[in-house]
Amino acid sequence: MSEIKNIILDFGGVIIDLDLNKTHVAFQKLGLNTVSDDFKKDIFDFEAGLIDEEKIKSTFRNEIPQKISDIVFE
Repeated sequence: MSEIKNIILDFGGVIIDLDLNKTHVAFQKLGLNTVSDDFKKDIFDFEAGLIDEEKIKSTFRNEIPQKISDIVFE
């Protein structure tokens, strides 16, 4: 078995072209038309590893009008 030597992360759309509009459309389908500053902060904190998965799930559930099951997060 080969050893993993490098992991490449691309958060800025440098290697992989990200379509941020798809994120907005997905949120709108869930009934979220505006994103609060607290929601944005929690998303960035989650990406930075400052909050855990349970906290971000709770944030999503509080912000999005529809009931969201754990399966949606996978």
